[in-house]
Amino acid sequence: MRGLGTFGGGLIFSILTIGMLFKLLQLPGAGVMLTIGLTAGTLFFVVTLVKYFINRDSSFHKNMIIRSVIIVGLSGILVVTPGLTLVKVFYRDNPEYIKAYEQAAMNPDDRDLQLKAEEARESGND
Repeated sequence: MRGLGTFGGGLIFSILTIGMLFKLLQLPGAGVMLTIGLTAGTLFFVVTLVKYFINRDSSFHKNMIIRSVIIVGLSGILVVTPGLTLVKVFYRDNPEYIKAYEQAAMNPDDRDLQLKAEEARESGND
C-alpha cells in the first residue's frame, strides 16, 4: 500500500507542480490542472492524515503530510491569485503591457487586442 500511496502522491504532486508552472507562465490549461490536482491532493492529504493518526510513529506518513501541505498550499494560493496580479508583479517595469494585457483579458475574443498585448510584452523585453 505504501508503494501505491507513493505513486499516487507523486502523480498528484506532479500534476500540481505542472499546473503551478502553467499558471505562472500564463499558459492555457492551468486552471483545469490545478483544480483536478487540488481535489485529488486534498483527498490524498485527508487519507494520509487518517493513516498517520492510526500509526503515529510512521515517518512515511509524516513526510507525506508535510509534502502535501506545502504543495497543496502553494497550489491553492495560485488558484485564487488572478492572472492580472501575476502580470502586474512580473511585468511591473512594463506598464504598457499591463494595460494591454488588462484590455485583452476583458475582451478575450478580440484578436487585435491579443496581438497588441503580445507586442507590448515583447517591446518591454528589449
